[in-house]
Amino acid sequence: MKLKQYSTISALIAGHFSGSFNYKDILNNVDFGLGTFESLDGELIVIGGKAYQLKADGQVNIVTDDMKTPFASLCKFKSDIEIDLNNLTRKEIEQTITNNVASKNYIWAIHIKGSFDLVTTRTVTKQNKPYPRLANATDAQVEFAIEKVEGDIVGFWSPKFTNTTSIPGYHFHFIDESKTQGGHVLDIKINKGTCYLGQINVIENILPTNSDYKNILLDEGDIQAEIEKAEK
Repeated sequence: MKLKQYSTISALIAGHFSGSFNYKDILNNVDFGLGTFESLDGELIVIGGKAYQLKADGQVNIVTDDMKTPFASLCKFKSDIEIDLNNLTRKEIEQTITNNVASKNYIWAIHIKGSFDLVTTRTVTKQNKPYPRLANATDAQVEFAIEKVEGDIVGFWSPKFTNTTSIPGYHFHFIDESKTQGGHVLDIKINKGTCYLGQINVIENILPTNSDYKNILLDEGDIQAEIEKAEK
């Protein structure tokens, strides 16, 4: 599979939240992925070819053509590996996936479908200019504890050497079966489900062309430390 990576995680960390890409354009020929929206106004999840905006107030919207994003990771999903998951925590899910992938030198697209005892999610509130760094923006995140729910987790695992382009390690978004709640995943307790893994060995990285992107210092700071701070 090929990952279409719009902008870079280092740019997002540095505070590039401007809507560089139109969803009308970038959702063509993809059916799976995640990302965010202009000004960090919600979390993106793309599942089964349909795209949703998961907002900090708990509202779920269908993505419209006029919406924009500073960062998105998208692909056309194809499963190479299928794993049953039963009564596992997030840490155990991640270890199970790690034990089953053919190589850690690829990016892996991850789709988990099942029933969950608990999914803890967060969504960052919409930011205003001048934009802060990502770790500071997440200080205003809203968390939800979603219990006894069926739904889908969409995510990626990326090697450490991709840490300027994509989030190294695991990155998950969730949406429930009724498409009424979800967000960026902080914790998981799955009751019963199936994990589908797709190997990605091609990355197409599309960089923004708007003027504020040109002024961002993409190499400043410790990227991994910034990501870990934003995840707390």
